[in-house]
Order: sequence, then structure tokens, then C-alpha cells
Amino acid sequence: MCTLSWQVMPESRRLHLFFNRDELFSRPEAEPPGVLQDDAGLTRYLAPIDPQGGGTWIAANEHGLVICLLNDYQGKSMDHLTDKAKSRGLLVRELAGFDSADKVESYLTVERLKVFQPFNVVLFNGVAEPVMWHWNGEELRFEEKPELPVVSSGFDQSRVRRRRAEVFKRARNEEGRLTPEAMLRAHRSEEPKPQPESIAMQLDDKGTVSITNVDLKLSEAGNPPEITMRYWPGKPLVDMPEVREASLGKD
Repeated sequence: MCTLSWQVMPESRRLHLFFNRDELFSRPEAEPPGVLQDDAGLTRYLAPIDPQGGGTWIAANEHGLVICLLNDYQGKSMDHLTDKAKSRGLLVRELAGFDSADKVESYLTVERLKVFQPFNVVLFNGVAEPVMWHWNGEELRFEEKPELPVVSSGFDQSRVRRRRAEVFKRARNEEGRLTPEAMLRAHRSEEPKPQPESIAMQLDDKGTVSITNVDLKLSEAGNPPEITMRYWPGKPLVDMPEVREASLGKD
């Protein structure tokens, strides 16, 4: 039941986003964000890494693209793939190597996605509202400006999204915006109750295992954006470990 929220601030040329990763507690702890390169060695990007699948759920590259992937438990399970299914996190790493949103869109084809279980990919192109592709196991659907927050849920996803959206609505300031501080509080919140509808989910065997924040600032023309990825591992309802950081485009 992952949760993604964001705030675009065109006047200050900034994008803030937060992503709760929800997983089985038995899954190995992810490696904190670092500076990585695509297979061709042409593009640098920031991402935490899942040691089990070798992929990631979020990446931000030096061209100003931020890619987020949430599993879709409402889609058609690709049972026929069995052990042939490719880790969805590897798709994020593939997309992180592109230098434009158009190339990402061209890459996402039904034929190419047949090896993946259902998912939603949310793409931020610099300081602009996101777009989303939904792969349900059979069809690929494009959505412009998805509603905040984007969530994944194993049950009644529309209800869970609606109730979590209410939390973010209450967190907005008088200008109707979400500050980074307000978003972090929401992503650490036990609201909406009861579990497992809470943004910071915690059940006996699964729940929120990390919070990732991306702070992207567009620089002057011709210069790459400044990007900081902050990462808090662990269960946010239990404790908040020291933040880990990695950056691109900063001296």
C-alpha cells in the first residue's frame, strides 16, 4: 500500500515529493540512495536499491526526470509468468537512463511490458505536474495529471486513496499548498484510521518500511537541475532513523 504525494512550485522552480514504500517486513532492507549510472554510462541518477530484485521504486536523474513505480494489486495477476516475471523495479532503472519524457513514453509499449506484473508508473518532468501510465497486465493506459495521492492497495483501492487524500487536504496551508514539512508529517501519520488504511501502514507482517523524499530545483538555462534525495529507512510509526542523503547537480 505505497503512497506518493507531491507539490509543484513553478515560481520557485522546485518540486517536492514524498514516497512511502510498503513491503513485507521479511524482505531485505533496501540500500540507501546513491549516485548510479545507466547501463550505457550516459546518465547519472539517484535511487535506493532493493537487494532482492536489484531494482528500485523511485529514481531521479540529472535531466530532471523523476520516476516512481507503485504495484497495482487491482490489475490482472500475470500468473502465467511464474518465475519468468521481471522485477518491476528494474523497469524504473531502465527508465532512469532516458533524457526526456518523450523517450520514456516511446519505451513503454504493451509488448515490452508483458514480462511485468501490473503497476502504475508516475513521471515528473522537471517542475511540472506528473503524468502516469497504468499497466493492468493486458492494457496500457495513459493518465495526464493523476490525482494526489497516488496509492497502491491490496483492497478497495479507491476508498483507501480517497481517505488518504483527505489527510493531505487537511495538511494544505492557507494557499492550498503542501509544504515539505506537512508532507513528511502526513507520510509519518497513522491517519486515516484504522490500519491498514493509514498512510504510515503497520501490520504484523507488512507495512511502511521507508520514506523517500525528492527535492528538485531547476537551475539557470543550460545547467542541470539540483536534486537531493532524502531517505528514512524503518517503520515511521516506531522510530525515524537518521536521514540518508544523496545529491546531483550540487557543488
